[in-house]
Amino acid sequence: MENRKPRTDGMPHPGLNARRRRCRWRTVCLSATAWLLVSLVGVFAQKEIGLSQEYSEKLDPFELHQLRQADASFKQKSYAAARAAYDAFLLEFPQSDATAYAIFRKGRSLHLENKRYEAIKVYQEVIDYFPNEIDYAAPALYYIGDAEWENGDKAKAAIAWRKIIQDEAYQKVPLAASAMNRLADASKGGESVTDYERVAESFRTSNPAASREAMAKVIAHYVEAQDEPALRRFYTRLSGFENEPAKLTGAPEADPRYWNALIDPIKERGSQFPESQLSRRKAFFKYWAGQLGEAAPPSDLLALHRLRFAYEADGDRDRWLRQLDEQYARMPQPPDNRKTLAWLEQFAGMKERQKRYFDQIQWKELSFEQARQLLITLLRDLKNPELAETAASRLPKYSDQQRLSIARNHEIWSRSGTIPQIVLAGCEDRDFGKYQLLRIYLLKSQIREGVALADEVIAIPEYASEAYYIKGRLQYEGKQYDAAIRTLRQSQQQPNANFVIADAHVRLGQIDEAVALLREVENFFKPQAPEAAWRIAVIYGETGRREERIAALRAVLTKYPGSGQSRNAHQELEKMGVRIGGGLNAEN
Repeated sequence: MENRKPRTDGMPHPGLNARRRRCRWRTVCLSATAWLLVSLVGVFAQKEIGLSQEYSEKLDPFELHQLRQADASFKQKSYAAARAAYDAFLLEFPQSDATAYAIFRKGRSLHLENKRYEAIKVYQEVIDYFPNEIDYAAPALYYIGDAEWENGDKAKAAIAWRKIIQDEAYQKVPLAASAMNRLADASKGGESVTDYERVAESFRTSNPAASREAMAKVIAHYVEAQDEPALRRFYTRLSGFENEPAKLTGAPEADPRYWNALIDPIKERGSQFPESQLSRRKAFFKYWAGQLGEAAPPSDLLALHRLRFAYEADGDRDRWLRQLDEQYARMPQPPDNRKTLAWLEQFAGMKERQKRYFDQIQWKELSFEQARQLLITLLRDLKNPELAETAASRLPKYSDQQRLSIARNHEIWSRSGTIPQIVLAGCEDRDFGKYQLLRIYLLKSQIREGVALADEVIAIPEYASEAYYIKGRLQYEGKQYDAAIRTLRQSQQQPNANFVIADAHVRLGQIDEAVALLREVENFFKPQAPEAAWRIAVIYGETGRREERIAALRAVLTKYPGSGQSRNAHQELEKMGVRIGGGLNAEN
C-alpha cells in the first residue's frame, strides 16, 4: 500500500485533524497485546487487540478510565454498550492519542454483532485517517478482509489481505502472516503452495506459530505430490523443520531429523485414501517406502517405518512380519525400550506377538514417559487391557507424583477402572494414593467403589474434609439425596458443598430450603455471590415460578453488574419478553 497518507477531508470525529498531525511514522514493535493467528485451515486461538502499554502511558487518568470502562463492556461481550462507550470517548476526547484504538474497537464491536457492512466502514476510517498507527491500521485492514470473506466476497477479502503483505511496514507485524495464510487458503494448487512457502520462510523467527502452520501445509502438499526433492529444498531453505532453525551440516537425505519430520505426514495422508483409490494408496506407499530405503540414513526406527510402508504397498503380511522380526534381531541385544515399544505398537489384533515383544521390555530402565505411553498404547491402540494391567503391576519405582500423572491421564483412567488402582497402590505414601484414587472415582462416577473408599479416607485427618465432600457428591450422583445432604454437611468444602446440598434439596422438592441455602452463600461468600443469585433464578425457572424468577433475575442485574451472570440474566429476561426499559434495573 504505497503513499500511505492520511485523509484530510470529511473527518468523521471532531479533532481528528489535530490528532492526525501528531501521527508519527514509526517501526511497529510487538506489544503485550499482540494477537495470534487465524487461518481458514488449522485455526489458531485469537486474542483481541487491546490498548498497548505505549498508548496507555500517553493518556491522562480521565481518558484511561473512560476507555477502560468501554473495554470492560467489550470484554463482557456487551458489544452494543461497548460501541456506545467508544463513541462517547471519541466525542469527549477527540484529540486523544487513543483515537485510532477507539475507532478500531468500535469497528470490532460492530463486527462481532454481525453488522459487518457497518464494521467495514468504521475499519476504513482507521485506515483513511490513521494509516501510520500501524498497531490498529493493519488489524483494521485485516478485519476488512475477514468481514468481506464472511460476506461471501472472497475477491474483496483477498484485496484487503494483499494490501497488508504489500505494505513494507504492515508486512512486519505478526498478523501479516495470517493475511498470507488466508490468501494461500483462498488460492489453489501451486499458487497456494508458493504463498505458504513464503509465510514459512518470512516468519520463521518473527512469528514461529504462523511459520509452523504454513510449513505443515507445504510438507503435506509435497508428501501427497510424492515430490521428495522439493521437500529437501524446502528443508534447506528453512534450516530444518524443527521449531527453531538449526545448523545443517550435510545433505537433508542424510539427516534423520528430516525423515523423522516426514513420517507422520506420510502416515496421515496414506490413511485418507478411500477404498475406491486402493491402487493410488499402494502407489503412494510404494514411493515413500522406496525413498526411505534408498535415501534415508541407516536407522532401526526408520527401517521400521519403511517396512510398514512397503507392507501397505504390497499387502504381504507374512513378509512384513518376518522382516520386522529380522530387523529387531539385528539390533544389539537387548534392544533399548524405545525400539521395543515402537515394535510393539505394530501388532494391533495380534495378541501373541504383542506378548512376545512385551516380554522384551527392560522394566528397570523404563522411563516414566515410556511407561505412560506403554499403558496408553496397550489400552487405546492395541485393545489389550489384560496386558496393560500386567504392565501397571510391573512399573519400576517412580515418585508418587509421577504415579499420579499416569493414573490421572485421561487416556488411561477413561479406559480402565483397575489400572489407576494398581498404579496408585504403588505410592510410597499410601494415604496419598487412596485419596487420589478417590478423586478418580469421582471423575469416573464410580459410586459404589467411591463411597466405600471415601469411608476409609475420611479416617485420614489430612483428607477427611474433602473425602466427605466427594462421598456426598457420589451419593448425590447416585440419587441418594438425603444421604448426600447429611454427608456434605460434615464437609468443610464451602461453598461448593452448599451448592450441591441446594441441588439435592431441589431434587427432593424442597425449594425454599434450597433458596435459603443459596442466600447464605450469597451473603457470606462474596466471590460466589453472583453464581448463587443466578442459581436462585434458575431454580425458580425450573419450578415454574415466573414472577419470582423475574425478581431473581433483576436482582442479579442490580447487584452484580458486569458479571457473566448479569449478562445471562439480561438475556433471559429478553427471551421472556420482559421489557428492561432504559436501563438494566428498569421495571416493565
